[in-house]
Amino acid sequence: MAVDLISALKDSLQEYRSETFVDNLWASIVKTATECSIAFQSAEKKRSQKVSSRLGGSVITSTWGQRKCNDGDKDAFRKTIFYPIVDTIDRRFSKDNCDIMRGIQALNSKSKTFLQEAAVFRLGEIYASDSEDLALFIQETLFAGGDVFELLQWQCQGFLAPSNSTRKVSEKVGGAEGTKLDDDFKEMEKKVDTTSRAVLDIMTKTTEYLQPNPASRAKLSMINTMSKIRGQEKGPGYPQAETILGEAMLKFGRDLGEESCFGLALIDAGEAMKELGEVKDALDMEVKQNFIDPLQNLHDKDLKEIQHHLKKMEGRRLDFDYKKKRQGKVQDDEIKQALEKFDESKEIAEQSMFNLLESDIEQVSQLAALVQAQLEYHSRSSEILQQLSSKMEDRIKEVSGKPRKEYTPKPKMTLELLPPSESHNGGIHSTKSPGKSPAPMDQPCCRALYDFEPENEGELGFKEGDIITLTNQIDENWYEGMINGQSGFFPINYVDILVPLPH
Repeated sequence: MAVDLISALKDSLQEYRSETFVDNLWASIVKTATECSIAFQSAEKKRSQKVSSRLGGSVITSTWGQRKCNDGDKDAFRKTIFYPIVDTIDRRFSKDNCDIMRGIQALNSKSKTFLQEAAVFRLGEIYASDSEDLALFIQETLFAGGDVFELLQWQCQGFLAPSNSTRKVSEKVGGAEGTKLDDDFKEMEKKVDTTSRAVLDIMTKTTEYLQPNPASRAKLSMINTMSKIRGQEKGPGYPQAETILGEAMLKFGRDLGEESCFGLALIDAGEAMKELGEVKDALDMEVKQNFIDPLQNLHDKDLKEIQHHLKKMEGRRLDFDYKKKRQGKVQDDEIKQALEKFDESKEIAEQSMFNLLESDIEQVSQLAALVQAQLEYHSRSSEILQQLSSKMEDRIKEVSGKPRKEYTPKPKMTLELLPPSESHNGGIHSTKSPGKSPAPMDQPCCRALYDFEPENEGELGFKEGDIITLTNQIDENWYEGMINGQSGFFPINYVDILVPLPH
């Protein structure tokens, strides 16, 4: 009843989306009010009532029928306020959701639509259930009689989320004992179930072993998904932690230069780390191709096929038990045919389980491939690290054999007061050193307080103590200047002004 009411309401609400429905309604109200001599008058402005913050999300402060008060648009309604309500109803009472509710209603023994095939089959279709299983479910439930509610609980678990619980249901039907399976069959089924759970869990744990960082696994999964969407057979990959560390070492090693022993050692270590990253990539690829992919194939094909055969066999067993218990009301040929179908399905399921368990040498070979990939990875990693260790020892010996340099202090800086025409506050000068350009005191200039390495195009690099000719002030943070025939920009706080730019 509720679903039918909602369906009718949705049809009516969709009319409210039209641009003329409410306007026509308002025009009709105006016409009626005019004919009845009813005066229109704006409501007196009242003090707005404060709503508790706890109830803010539940209070409706405006309605679809409220009229706009703008002078330029007096006859318009705020129709858009009602649109979210229509959208919410559409979403919550979509066709699938309504079919699910009707299907659940059809599972209620007190409902008028109890076990109505159309409703139950539609529910099963949504949950990807087998039509044969649903037919048997309806058949057995009707046969069960008084114990309907308990049987429904068990059977719903069976066809909405197939599991071994369906067997327990069959043995409740009519209070009689169902057809038993032999111990060998049960043992094989138990081993297959354990194999299935082992394959799923080991695949997950192997992926975690290869990429322990959950964020890395998530990003790698996203990259692989995007590659499949773009039609790429192989994704661009994800940088290993060793590769990222190696690139950082190489960068700072080059920045320190060849004169730095630490810089050279960083370059050695960085190259080794990048090699380790490549070896880790090879491990990931080897394990995926020779271990994870075969297990995934086993799960998606062989194990899934066995589960299908077992499910079909179970359905035919229930059908045979149902007809056998109605012996006398059901023809013997029907019972015999049901038994033949059950035996046929049992043999197929038994054969498929036997083949899987007897071919477990394949899984052993796949596990051996995992071990071999790990052995190769650790062997190659050990070789790389041993070579790096030897290089580090050589670096230590090389540095230890070099004569130690003595620190030579630079000449102390002296304070010279310049004439007012040349400087407002005076300047600090040091004794001239070879290689430094002389101070061009006849034009705006400054002295570098620190080394400045340009990082962007257009910037001017210099060393501490250099005299730079000022040509322009770009803004409050940057000057433009020239040194040794090169011009560019540099930060103001890196220099001391000797002769300021003219205002």
